[in-house]
Amino acid sequence: GNKKLRYEIIGEEFNSGKSANAIMREYNIKTDTFLDHLLKYSNLVAPVNTEGLSELLDCSSTEKEEVIKMFGVHGVEFLRPVFDAMNEKISFLDLKILRLEYLSRKK
Repeated sequence: GNKKLRYEIIGEEFNSGKSANAIMREYNIKTDTFLDHLLKYSNLVAPVNTEGLSELLDCSSTEKEEVIKMFGVHGVEFLRPVFDAMNEKISFLDLKILRLEYLSRKK
């Protein structure tokens, strides 16, 4: 049948306003996995509404804008160049979140 895939369900629920934490609890997934689903959704279906992701971020808003610029320079396929460019002070989790933000701004 036309069963929705996990990343589609999660992307849709998140975009309709359900909180990241509620979704992670409901599907019993870690933040990493949740972000991977959103990335897939963003690439294959539609941009994700990144407002709901800010509660997961550790970095400051200044750092956030800097990271977004770095994705513009280095591209989004790999996180390591941006991690290095930011002197390793931004976590990979934050980088995953900010990559989604960068992608949603570009659309």
